[in-house]
Amino acid sequence: MSVLVTVLYPKTEKSTFDFDYYMKKHMPLAEEKWTPYGLTNWVVTKLDENAPYSYQAILFFKDQESWAKAYQAPETPVVLADVANYSSEPAVLLIGNEVPKTA
Repeated sequence: MSVLVTVLYPKTEKSTFDFDYYMKKHMPLAEEKWTPYGLTNWVVTKLDENAPYSYQAILFFKDQESWAKAYQAPETPVVLADVANYSSEPAVLLIGNEVPKTA
């Protein structure tokens, strides 16, 4: 089953988030670096203004092994360091396995 990595960006009174940079630079960078390791898709959601987070990205990996390889890849520090270029807040990661619709 697929592994979904949810990335949440906290929203505070003083937080900043450069959405244009995020979509044009960061997400293509993550896609370029992690597709060889099993990234199959990603989606970004602008969250409700009352939510404690501004944006959410969900990254889809083939399986747990693919995510582990991507996260441990030599290219990953470049992806993680890029967060400072668009967000004043560190991201929150939630990682889980897709659950089939029927058990």
